[in-house]
Amino acid sequence: AVGSLTNAVYVIFEPAPAIVGTVVLTGIVLALTRNLRVTSTFAVTIAATWLSLAVVKLIVHRPRPDSSLLPFPFSPAQVDASYPSGHTAFVTALVVTIVLGLTAKRSRWVAGIIGALLIVGVATALVVDGVHFPSDVIASIIWGIVVAPLARTIWVSVALRGLEAASSRRSRHVR
Repeated sequence: AVGSLTNAVYVIFEPAPAIVGTVVLTGIVLALTRNLRVTSTFAVTIAATWLSLAVVKLIVHRPRPDSSLLPFPFSPAQVDASYPSGHTAFVTALVVTIVLGLTAKRSRWVAGIIGALLIVGVATALVVDGVHFPSDVIASIIWGIVVAPLARTIWVSVALRGLEAASSRRSRHVR
C-alpha cells in the first residue's frame, strides 16, 4: 500500500501532469481575478522557479539512490539525475506562489499549512520510493522558498513594469 501511494505521488507530479495542472490553475486564477497581471505573475513565478532548477540538475548531475536496496522502489527505475528534486521544487513553487498571491492573512495561513503538509508528503514519498536522497528534496524545498519570491519580485518589479512602460510609449506614438 505504501509503495502504491508513493508511486502515485511521483506520477501525479511528473512534468506533463504538473504542466497541465499549472495551466488549469492559471486559468482558475484568471477566472477568479480577471486580471492578466496577477495571472501572469502566478504562471511565471511557478515556471521560473521550477525551470531554473533544471539547470542546477544538469550541472550537478548526481545519480539516483540504488532503488534495489529499498523496500518500496519506484518502477520503472528513473535514470535522470537525482539532485535536486524537480517534483519537490514544483510543489514548493506552487505552494509559495499561491501563498504569496493571497491577500487575506487567514487564507495565507491556511494555504501555508496545507501547502507545507503537501510539500512534506511529496518529499517523503520521493525518498520512500528511492528516487531521491533526503538532501535532494531538502535542497528543492529551500530552492522553492527562496527562488519563488525572487522570481515573483523580478517579474512584477522589472518585467511587468518594462512591458507596461513599453506599452505606454507605443500608445502615445499611435495617437
